Amino acid sequence: MFLIPLLATPSVASTYAQLPTLEDLDRLSRAVITGEIVAASTEQAPWGLVTTYEIAVSQVLNGTAGKTLRVQLPGGRKDGLVQRYAGVPDWLVGDDVLVFVPRTGVLPLTGVFTVVEGEVRDPLARFPEPVQVSQVADLLGHRALGR
Repeated sequence: MFLIPLLATPSVASTYAQLPTLEDLDRLSRAVITGEIVAASTEQAPWGLVTTYEIAVSQVLNGTAGKTLRVQLPGGRKDGLVQRYAGVPDWLVGDDVLVFVPRTGVLPLTGVFTVVEGEVRDPLARFPEPVQVSQVADLLGHRALGR
């Protein structure tokens, strides 16, 4: 008689994080703005490069914001080093942007988008179809009425 050992097969589990919707981002933000990148500077942080962007605010879609806004994103270019992170835009001076401004701090990791000819470009590709800035404004305007 032959004994065949039973091999235990480890179970494989995956965890997927659900990307926040526009409604989620709005709820977590103190303001939602569109604007233009007017300045950018990159510095070395303990964990890597971080770029501070100055945005001239064009339109406030929700909440309140001043004429300019500063946000920081991980990554950037400095002294020949280029550091990029998946899902984080690499803006240039002159780029049009849509930003969900966080309630605290200056690091809006999931609520940053580039706008090209009125179309919102999502670095995380969460929208199945192109989204126009006007659609975002309409959505947030309807939500704001219910607040």
